[in-house]
Amino acid sequence: MLNEHVGYGVMDEVMIEVDLATGATTDSISMLELFAANDLNPIFKSFYGPAFGDCFHLNDIQPVTFTDTVHGYEPGDLLVSNRTQNELLRVRPSNLEVLHVFNQGLSSQHDVDLLGDSLVVCFNNNSPSLFADEIAVDATEHMGTYSHTAAFDLSGERVDFDLTYYKQREKIYTSTEGLQQHLENGLVAVEAQNRFCIYIFDGETLVYRDGLNYFGSEEYVEIPNWTRFYTN
Repeated sequence: MLNEHVGYGVMDEVMIEVDLATGATTDSISMLELFAANDLNPIFKSFYGPAFGDCFHLNDIQPVTFTDTVHGYEPGDLLVSNRTQNELLRVRPSNLEVLHVFNQGLSSQHDVDLLGDSLVVCFNNNSPSLFADEIAVDATEHMGTYSHTAAFDLSGERVDFDLTYYKQREKIYTSTEGLQQHLENGLVAVEAQNRFCIYIFDGETLVYRDGLNYFGSEEYVEIPNWTRFYTN
């Protein structure tokens, strides 16, 4: 599957299910096979855009644990963040069916989550281009672009989400990776990966902001990312 024009092949990615007791792989799903089974074509974005064969670039999988008969959700369905395609997919592994596509306004999104049994959220990087360098938010060329939390109802319709305003107020932006986590105590933690800065919100109030950057404030930080937060 070589793209002779640019000299890159097409990279497939595979989701696997692992038995935690034995370590055995009990299921696997090829993304190319999944797209073919649903008459979807991921190739043009990869060949002719900046992805150079990286069709999918999966960055998060969230299992569905509830039943919703109105929208057809079942335990075992998977919500998949598919960065290169700028979309979230709801996939049913048992029959390789793509049941929903969430894509309104997404750009290089990460970290898909379910809030309760009615809201799908993700960290929308909102990058102006797929592999854009980190641009200082006070630079003219940044043009006021900020990362934010994108939210959808179960039918795939985009809905307003309160955190968007606070992220703009704090000028949170990361062109790659990044996440938001809604903690059990009601706080919301946000990671801007490029500068590895952590923000924690209590409602409208920013209660914590700190960063860890070994290479200076304007350098790209690759290793420390996807922080996990735990509450007592």
